[in-house]
Amino acid sequence: MSPAPTTIEIRSQAEAFACALEVGVVVVDDVVAWADTIIEREDHPHWAICELATCRREYPPDVVRRLREVPGVADVAVSRRLVLQMLCDSSAREPRCASQVAHSLYNLAMAGEITDS
Repeated sequence: MSPAPTTIEIRSQAEAFACALEVGVVVVDDVVAWADTIIEREDHPHWAICELATCRREYPPDVVRRLREVPGVADVAVSRRLVLQMLCDSSAREPRCASQVAHSLYNLAMAGEITDS
């Protein structure tokens, strides 16, 4: 069994999911699955993670708000890397979403969220 993620790792993952959900790269079910994984690993998961595990029927903007309630400080570089990985995974699963991925990358670049050329 791998070690439990730290607060920074969990917060960084939560921020990545929030960004990915905002741009449509992941869906609420992906967030719920992630929260379930955290709950399985942790002895005492934070209430914000427990609430995320029950939000399957909520609208994405509401789930984004809940993701940002996860305590801690996100590592921006880690979050960005995770979002880009989610973008890659999304395009591999669904090749037709390439234009959405390109649009999302463009928006991230224009917002200064991508530091690597």
